Amino acid sequence: MLCLTARSTHAQQPNPVDRQVTNPITDTPNVNPLTEDQLLRPRVPTSAVTAGQSTEELDLRADKQSATGPEEARIVVAEGNVDARIGVYRLQADKVTLYRASNRIVAEGNVVFDQGEQRITGSRAEWNYATKLGYFINSTGFTNQTQDGTVIYFTADSVEKVSVDKIIVINAELTACEDSVPKWSFKTRRAEIKIGDRVRFKNPSFRIKNIPVAWLPFGSISLKRRDRASGFLTPTFSGSGNKGFRLSSAYYQTLGRSADVTIRNDIYTARGVGVGADVRTRANSRSFLNFGFYSVRDRMFGDDESPENPDQGGSSFYMDGVHYFPNGFLAAADVNVTSNLAFRQVFSDSIQQTISPEERSQVFINKNFAEFSFNFLARTQVTSIPNARIRTRQLPSISLDKRPTILKFFEKLPLYFSLETSLEGVSRKETVEDIDLFRLQGFGEPIISPSIVQRLDFHPNFSLPLNFAGWSVTLMGGVRGTYYSNSLVPDTRLVTSRDFIRGYGEFELDVRPPALARNFHHRDGRFFFSHLIEPYVTYRKIEGITNFDRIIRFDHTDAIADTNEIEFGITNRFFTRRS
Repeated sequence: MLCLTARSTHAQQPNPVDRQVTNPITDTPNVNPLTEDQLLRPRVPTSAVTAGQSTEELDLRADKQSATGPEEARIVVAEGNVDARIGVYRLQADKVTLYRASNRIVAEGNVVFDQGEQRITGSRAEWNYATKLGYFINSTGFTNQTQDGTVIYFTADSVEKVSVDKIIVINAELTACEDSVPKWSFKTRRAEIKIGDRVRFKNPSFRIKNIPVAWLPFGSISLKRRDRASGFLTPTFSGSGNKGFRLSSAYYQTLGRSADVTIRNDIYTARGVGVGADVRTRANSRSFLNFGFYSVRDRMFGDDESPENPDQGGSSFYMDGVHYFPNGFLAAADVNVTSNLAFRQVFSDSIQQTISPEERSQVFINKNFAEFSFNFLARTQVTSIPNARIRTRQLPSISLDKRPTILKFFEKLPLYFSLETSLEGVSRKETVEDIDLFRLQGFGEPIISPSIVQRLDFHPNFSLPLNFAGWSVTLMGGVRGTYYSNSLVPDTRLVTSRDFIRGYGEFELDVRPPALARNFHHRDGRFFFSHLIEPYVTYRKIEGITNFDRIIRFDHTDAIADTNEIEFGITNRFFTRRS
């Protein structure tokens, strides 16, 4: 069916794409229509379209219209703010010529074509409203919006719509930047855009600020609603003084909706080849598990292996994950295993892994109920220092803690009680490269404990917070007893099977006077920021440790000595308001 009407127009707005037409149509015609909606004239029946074509009706409106020829082959010329709509399609232009016999529209001047979230503009267009195919000259446009909000803008000498969801752009430039000079773009002779799928192009040049920086054999940009799509990632290039030129490539593969894997490869022109893989999984919105490996075969290129040029290749494995169980349990894993320190220092991309002497792997399980917390820990830590490698383990560590709760039988006294208990199997092993140097440095014999040293810890604590006249005073006191199934011989540092108990008492007094605060304002009276000054004084005393030199140091629990100290300081805090 065909309906012809005329209407007036409102002021027009600029087009968002880079190549603007002389008098562009409004940016959001569906939100800000050119004219107010009017009642349509009764539609006049037209001849049926051929099989396979659309049976929707075309609504054509303009400031002025004229028609010539017989009914079945009528030619309609519409001028002035022409607006043609059929289904989800909309075409706007200064002038439109409609050929009813062939279901063809020829649009001229400030042409804007909309199909859902996709837009094409041009100076001239020819479109078949039955087959929905056509072409546009001197075009600009943008694609549908992806899940993360990305929109691909393009300019082209011509655009051909070859199917309902596919267009071909010739001599085109594509970008996701809205700047007049895009930060990055691809320029290509021919590109294929499939709505809701992806943009594909061959032999594109990659540009930064419109300056060519790289030429690629092919490329693609995803337009899918989902934020992940399989494919090859953009290669990266870099250089290093001792590894030579580095070429990195990767392939990304989705594994359903909740997992993916990235397979990567590195070529070091002065050293060798590295391969790796990274897997990511998501069980729900809060739970995840990531793991992967990386391995390098060194001395394949460049200098041969020698004392001056050692083989520093190796492998590494990592795992990082958190899982929340329905019954309230929480499991977490943080695993990092490297074959040797030299490999980590030479081939790691993380500055933290390069400079850190520690490598830690741990698995943690937690369950909180009422005022108690149950924890399970399995942990291995390796510390590398010159001439020595120290490995400590907790396999396993089971603890039951009670958070501070008020003792109800003291009605008027805010006395709180907390408790920390643990049952652990711990070990320590020191591996030394030069034993004579190690002894010369005063360390004695390397410590090599049994694979499991029993450590039982019991630590009750009481605290009493008092507040008066703006002052805050907190008194804390407690005792601690720790059982060890093995101990050190103080003179030789040899581990013996002689057990012992370490016990001590502790006291702490924390005094915090009233804080000082001031609000600062702009000259016009608007709030600027607040400055808060909080002084404090803390006194600590630990007494009763008489066997410190017999304790094997596994972690911070064992590195406690008699203490008598005062700590004081001032804390400055600054607060601003978010606009």
